[in-house]
Amino acid sequence: MSDRLFGVVGSGTMGAGIAHAAAQAGFIVKTLDTDPALVKIAYDGIANRLNSRVERGKLPKHERDAILARLHIAEGFADFADAEVVVEAVPEKIDLKKQIFTELEKVVSERTLLASNTSSLSIEKLADAVQRKDRFLGMHFFNPAPIMKLVELVRGPETSDQAVVDGRAVCAKLDKVAVKVKDSPGFIGNRVNRPFYLEALSLLEQGEAGVAEIDAAMRDVGEFKMGPFELLDLIGMDINLKVTQTVFEDFGKPVRFTPSPVQEKLVADGHLGRKTGRGFYDHSGSEPKVAFDAQVKDASGWQPSDALKAFAEVLDKPADRKTWLYARIFIAVMNEAALAADSIAIPRDVNLAMELGFNYPEGPLATADYVGLDIIQKLLAEFYEQSGQSERYAPNRLLNEHVEKDELGEKSAHGFLYHAL
Repeated sequence: MSDRLFGVVGSGTMGAGIAHAAAQAGFIVKTLDTDPALVKIAYDGIANRLNSRVERGKLPKHERDAILARLHIAEGFADFADAEVVVEAVPEKIDLKKQIFTELEKVVSERTLLASNTSSLSIEKLADAVQRKDRFLGMHFFNPAPIMKLVELVRGPETSDQAVVDGRAVCAKLDKVAVKVKDSPGFIGNRVNRPFYLEALSLLEQGEAGVAEIDAAMRDVGEFKMGPFELLDLIGMDINLKVTQTVFEDFGKPVRFTPSPVQEKLVADGHLGRKTGRGFYDHSGSEPKVAFDAQVKDASGWQPSDALKAFAEVLDKPADRKTWLYARIFIAVMNEAALAADSIAIPRDVNLAMELGFNYPEGPLATADYVGLDIIQKLLAEFYEQSGQSERYAPNRLLNEHVEKDELGEKSAHGFLYHAL
């Protein structure tokens, strides 16, 4: 059994999940909350989940007992004096988080990593609370933390190289895949995934297709397990809207991240998805039924462009409206992914974030490389005009540079990624 100490502040869903993952990986875990009873409740929840796995033959009893034996309730910040890492996982209130880090720094050793599990707040601003900014970074786990493989390792302006190396080592011990990202609104995942919802909502608002048609396009053509409206209902319309609003505000209100009025109205009306019984679908019966009445345009005269035909041919799909709907959403996501790969993370990590954090069947940059960046560039230009020059399809510097160099993806062995011939 390892004697490496892993500290957690906060015992809500994410705090409990991180504590579970750390104990499962062999760390001694101490969790602190405003009341020790809250930590006890969280640990009881972990025990229940482990017991269920034992009952199903998924986990030996002795492993369950060993995991539970590593979980301890911290009595105060002083309990973290010898911690290898302390992860803060409290609600997204910057003043509360800063207060916690100020107190932590008073007691932890100089080698201790201080990390925030924030999904949206600036690491640079949070680091204002500490003197040792070189040992401070973001470690954004995904829910459920014991299962999801991704951790976004977020580097602030003064985070040291050693802290990043140490953070990756902690993630490796946790059996997590760490993707490195510079401090930026939404980091990789919550930023790159915005167009998946926003472009779907825009297509709905413009009457290009209905809810079921758009969801079917993403499932049938894109091979996603769920379409954007199914996911909005599952996640919760209010939670998803809050993420969009945060990214929109923190980026300085760019047009491409503008929250959807359709989504805002559903939230205002209390139609939040599955948890309220209704969102884009009615969930009151045995099977969900579309509950949003879209005014869909007559598309009987629609014809696919040459670029769409080429796109469909590579994917071995028909060049029909369903493929066009998928392409509209995919190209918007790919464009944002390319912007991220040009500024805050390497292309490989952008892809991994979407695959492991958001269950994409393949990273958007990998799909673009497979199709061919020359085809993607033509579709991007086409959709830019079709959408009234929407910022979501604005010409992309990194994409254009690759095409100019004849780095077209898999067919040339180099695109956003490198491909062996």
